[in-house]
Amino acid sequence: MVRRVYLLICMLLYALGCYAQSTVTYKVDQNNGLPSSRIYGMMTDRHGYLWLSTPKGVVKYNGYDFKVFGQAQGLPSDDIWYTCEDSLGRIWISTISTEIGYIRNDKYTAAIHAEEGQLFYPKSMRSFGDGIAFVSPVTRDGRPDYRLFAVQGDKSFSFIPKDFGITRSYINEKKEYIAVRNDTVYKMLPGVDRVKVTPIRTFDKDEIKRTIEARSILLFKHYFISYEYKGRRVWFLDIEGKDRLQYVDTFLAPNDMIMYAYDMGDYFYICGAHNIYKLDGTLKVVKVIAANNLTGNRGLDNSAPFLLMENDFWGVCLGTGSGLYLNKLAENKFVAWNGEGLYDSKPVGCINDSVCYRWSNSRNLLIEKKGNALKYYKLDDVVDVKRIIPYDRNRSLLVDEHNVYWIRNDDKKTVNYFSSEIFAKKNFYSQRLIYPINAVAMSDSSLFGVFRGDKRFNRFAVGDSTSLPESIMRYRYDDLVYDSLRKAFWVYNRYKVTYFDPAKNNMYSVNKNILSMLGIGNVENIIVDNKYGNLLLKANDDVWLVDLANMRCRKLFGGYRLGDAYLYLYKSTVTVVGRFGVLFSRVEGSGIVSKPVLFENVKCSNYTNVLDAEISDNKIWLSTDKGFYTTDVPDSEVFTKAYGSIKDRYRFVISYGDSTYGNPKGSQVLISQDDMRIGLDIIHPMGYGKIKYQYKISGENTGWVPLNGTELPLHGLRHSREYAISIIAYDDIWRSRPATIRVYVQPYWWQTQGMTASFIICGTLLLAIIGIGISYVTQHIVTKRNARKNFFMELELKGIYSQINPHFIFNTLGTSLYYIKINKTKEAYNHITKFSRLLRTYISSSRNKMITIGDEVQNLKDYIELQQDRFINRFDYNIEVEETIGASTEKIPSLLIQPFVENAINHGLLNKSSKGNLLISFTQPHYGQIVCKVEDDGVGRMAANQLRESSSIRHQSFGNQLIQDLIHIYNTYENVKIRVEYIDKDLPDTGTIVNIYINKLTKNT
Repeated sequence: MVRRVYLLICMLLYALGCYAQSTVTYKVDQNNGLPSSRIYGMMTDRHGYLWLSTPKGVVKYNGYDFKVFGQAQGLPSDDIWYTCEDSLGRIWISTISTEIGYIRNDKYTAAIHAEEGQLFYPKSMRSFGDGIAFVSPVTRDGRPDYRLFAVQGDKSFSFIPKDFGITRSYINEKKEYIAVRNDTVYKMLPGVDRVKVTPIRTFDKDEIKRTIEARSILLFKHYFISYEYKGRRVWFLDIEGKDRLQYVDTFLAPNDMIMYAYDMGDYFYICGAHNIYKLDGTLKVVKVIAANNLTGNRGLDNSAPFLLMENDFWGVCLGTGSGLYLNKLAENKFVAWNGEGLYDSKPVGCINDSVCYRWSNSRNLLIEKKGNALKYYKLDDVVDVKRIIPYDRNRSLLVDEHNVYWIRNDDKKTVNYFSSEIFAKKNFYSQRLIYPINAVAMSDSSLFGVFRGDKRFNRFAVGDSTSLPESIMRYRYDDLVYDSLRKAFWVYNRYKVTYFDPAKNNMYSVNKNILSMLGIGNVENIIVDNKYGNLLLKANDDVWLVDLANMRCRKLFGGYRLGDAYLYLYKSTVTVVGRFGVLFSRVEGSGIVSKPVLFENVKCSNYTNVLDAEISDNKIWLSTDKGFYTTDVPDSEVFTKAYGSIKDRYRFVISYGDSTYGNPKGSQVLISQDDMRIGLDIIHPMGYGKIKYQYKISGENTGWVPLNGTELPLHGLRHSREYAISIIAYDDIWRSRPATIRVYVQPYWWQTQGMTASFIICGTLLLAIIGIGISYVTQHIVTKRNARKNFFMELELKGIYSQINPHFIFNTLGTSLYYIKINKTKEAYNHITKFSRLLRTYISSSRNKMITIGDEVQNLKDYIELQQDRFINRFDYNIEVEETIGASTEKIPSLLIQPFVENAINHGLLNKSSKGNLLISFTQPHYGQIVCKVEDDGVGRMAANQLRESSSIRHQSFGNQLIQDLIHIYNTYENVKIRVEYIDKDLPDTGTIVNIYINKLTKNT
């Protein structure tokens, strides 16, 4: 009785749970990126990536690209059973191998190794906080057994109870280790020193046969569940309760058989050959899903098991032996129809809500479409129809490449709009207009057109077909549209929109600059909302609603790329048709629209490109690259619901170093100056095409910068600063909202605030020390320089005193008076001239450090000749300068030679009884040295000292002291080295030789 009630409930729920509608399905297999079409397992990680386990590796899927991990990437095997994720974000790999490891940040790491000679056959792998646990059969003492293995953080361990032969082993969802030995079920809790074993249930023989010894047995919650592979019966055994073994042999729908069973989260799934049965924790069927609904009625390979995963982000995923099916579980709104007879045609307009026209240029056919019914009309005189514009109940205007016709609505007979008289007038040739017609629109009283040649805006009077066209504007335009609410026209090209009121003959234009300020790109299409007065603009990738009453504009359908889409307005419903599907938004007032509604073309599963579209009779008719489709225009109730959206079903993922950030809006990423790159990725189940990125850094004077690749370069950012970086991702049909991340560039240790402050303090101290040192050195130099200056001044005075002493002056003047008394005026004049020149030279030389050898020779001549005038015929002299010496350029210290000459005359030659000789010579033994020799044949230094000692008259002499002081100054402070050598002549010769060595001379100093 219990079994029958249970079966009745199951079948009732089955009937309620079956999916009847067609779903939007996208298939992924080996043909579009998977390494193998056979899916063993699947899961989603914390970031949203879909992981697929296959015989040829594990696959990480973001909706665009497949990243495959196998032996080439370091995994121990390509044959991956399933995966699970721990709290650290590590993806653990379950495979038969000698090691178990994980993938983190796209790198594989081995975590635990099997003992020598053993292999891991992991079962019941489950995550435990920051690690995982699993059981694996092992061989112990020659007999099979089971061992529990676990990894926590970076540590791994295992245990097996001693003397305990385990025949089955599992880990349940409570992370409890469940083991079976003989006829008893045990809970095992591993401790530090021992394993606590607690028996919880004992089975009878039938229960053991149907469960423990069955080929296919699983542990779900507190049930052992076994089933017949390719059979119909399922057994349930509660290991914690008192209920005995239960089984169902009519659980499946007719003609169905069990292929596979598994648990996922809080549900248990039994996969039949045709349906998937979803059971809750009490083993009640809560949903039955027809597999064909999930595969788009493609059918399944019944020889391979399949599995189902329901996920809020990815929808319903069906893994099979022939590929992965992604299902949004929403009704597929697109219905294919053959469209036979509409090939090679384009829509040219509708005369009412039921009748539309298409034109086939190659067949020269006008095709009337009323619902699915088609009629064909041959128009021989018409070339390339542009538009058909309804005029009244009986006729319409037909615009072709060169002309305008009246066309009857019933039999499609055409009459030239212009009479034959107009063609005889100026600007018309043959029976066609000069320029091909680009666009035409009609007001209440006039026909307006834009010609393709000059693209001018022209007006024709409807009531007078013989009048010439009147040129309204000479500016070039591409198209025009009539605003019946304002009785005006909107004429436009890609860069300019002009409003023209024919009644008042007023014009107002908006140019490219103003459009750019509003954010509107190149204008492609304009539609007038003749109910509320709004304008709809299609510009590049966007659709804009312009509220003319309040002078505002807003972007519609943000998040979708509308570059190749078609824009329509049908009964106050804005409709955009593109590869993404069909977008709708209802106009509800001036500047007011409803939330958008999307009929989704998931991953372009129905078609890839829309060739054209038209709307009539509350249906949209699409001509695509994969045939013709129709879909209904939604009624007003649909707009009150959130119906269909691909723009919000995505997640940003950024990676840096070993860290990955999912949904990083507002997150702060710390980056090193050694690696200034951030990886970007988007997970988008409904994405299509190639993902691309744009970014903008706050504070930088740049707009959105396109990114070439998936790495964001940040090399120009300064350290110790935080930057806000906005990122936009987009593919062929979708564009994300800007996501902002905060990036902080970490300084090197020496760039930190503490170290910077330390450097500033140390630098300040160093500068202070340097300043003190410089001040001390400067003061020392200045002191030394002042001392030397004072010393030189003292020497100058001494030099002047020694060279121009009072005796010398008195004697010189006395000699001059003597010449005057004896009337030797000329001699007196010459004597006074020499004395004044010598006096002037001494004063000048005493203030200059150096003097040329030529000037020094002249000074010596003047001094010696003055002495000769005083002591007549007492001595002769000769001064010689070696020819290699430049007498006018080579310089020697001033005030240096004269004292030696004075000593030679006064102490040597004047004390001699006979006439003496004085020889002065300048030689240059080698470059950088001058030698001056002062030689006399006087009494000699010894005799001169004796005479000075015996003399009763003592004169103070400054010459010798001056020589010593002068030589000391030059040797100490200047780049000149002076050495004096005295040589007393040997008898019978008398006299003294003084050699003055002057080294390291500086020229032109």
